[in-house]
Amino acid sequence: MKAKHSSFWSFSHLAASFFFSKIMSIRIKGLENLPENMSFILAPNHQNNFDPPIAAYSIYPIECFFLAKNELFSVHPLYSAILRIYNSIKIDRTGRDISAIKKSLSVLKNGYALIVFPEGTRKIENQYKEIKSGAAFLAIKTKCPIVPCLIKYRSQSISKTLISGTRVDVFFGKPIYPSKHVSSAVKSADAMAEKWKKQMRELCL
Repeated sequence: MKAKHSSFWSFSHLAASFFFSKIMSIRIKGLENLPENMSFILAPNHQNNFDPPIAAYSIYPIECFFLAKNELFSVHPLYSAILRIYNSIKIDRTGRDISAIKKSLSVLKNGYALIVFPEGTRKIENQYKEIKSGAAFLAIKTKCPIVPCLIKYRSQSISKTLISGTRVDVFFGKPIYPSKHVSSAVKSADAMAEKWKKQMRELCL
């Protein structure tokens, strides 16, 4: 995909580059799996609050948007402002949030990447039991692929990672495209979720 990004996004990446590349020692593998000439949904695992910026940093120069639970926007006014500045789409997970769905569809139709955490919340490493199907339904609606993304911290202690520079690895799996041969959207979404889990387990090896 032709990299679509704003000047602000480029500046933010430049400002964060030293921190992510030198202090957190991020190593990225599988960039060749990112689809070219089309939008995609990036679907990482979720272990801590560094995951969203790490995922965004790793796919630069492509600008991305995030689906973020609405509770995060109530943490603090400053935090809420940062979320909005950095393309976060507020979503109410208690029901069908039509507004968030429409914004997400618009993001994908306009050539950006959308970051969605299929687990919905932070989970223990290598645990992929309860996977939300929202990302798959968005993929089916827009005909965009889902790209599995494994963020692996060499140390589970973030303070140790920051102090000692313990490496963080980011792996991109092969894109998962909506099936054209499945009888219903629900079955297609379930199939995509299972493929995501399978690839994530393989990336852990």
